[in-house]
Amino acid sequence: MQIQKFVIPLRYPAPAKPLHNAQISGPFFFKTAMKTNYSKTCTLPQDLILLLRNRGLSIPDEQRAISYLTNIGYFRLSAYLYPLLKEPKTDHRYKDGATFEMALNMYRFDRKLRVLLFNEIEKIEVAIRSAIINWVSHDLNDVFWIADAMYFHNHNVFSKTLKLIQSEINKSTAEFILHFRNKYSNPYPPAWMIAETVTLGIMCVTYGNLKSRNIQKKAHLLPYLHHQIPAVYRFAQQLLRAKTEIAAGGIPHC
Repeated sequence: MQIQKFVIPLRYPAPAKPLHNAQISGPFFFKTAMKTNYSKTCTLPQDLILLLRNRGLSIPDEQRAISYLTNIGYFRLSAYLYPLLKEPKTDHRYKDGATFEMALNMYRFDRKLRVLLFNEIEKIEVAIRSAIINWVSHDLNDVFWIADAMYFHNHNVFSKTLKLIQSEINKSTAEFILHFRNKYSNPYPPAWMIAETVTLGIMCVTYGNLKSRNIQKKAHLLPYLHHQIPAVYRFAQQLLRAKTEIAAGGIPHC
């Protein structure tokens, strides 16, 4: 058993809406909170149906609900059951009229929204990759610029990025990479091949580390970002975060 310390205010005017011992003002003292071992056990879908019904959730078709709980999992579905709980939610009692189908509808909506977002994000990601590769390669007049330290501001960052690039190339089984290895003696493929091999995160770091700010200032790099100098880098970072959240089963908060 472990002991954790947290801070509680000793004196503070009562706020309109309590913030759960999170007020930052006045003298403080420390109170210890005891942690306990996780003791919950795995529950079968059939038993979960009984539990949910006892808590007030309407489940007309038991076999159908068991099928969904088996294929989706209660833990994932519980996020969509949570809004159906009465206040205080710690009582684990469902609102009048709450049904299993309501949770399923929220789950279906969430899943379809993630698919739509992922498809649109992919289009933007491809455009960003293409814009960076085309304009930087053209301006530097060097198709191997990604692997050349002379074009980058922070050589430590460049070194780490190049190791990641090399790792991705070594793992790649793409036909164009295998063809390049077999036919050419250059240590690295041209920038457009690397861009199709590495992650968007690596492209973000590579672009942000460019020594030439004139290249980053190009308004035509991505037309809809207009003349905001660091916008492409920040936008690509937000895009990467959104893509990661969606892939993990969440909805991005950008």
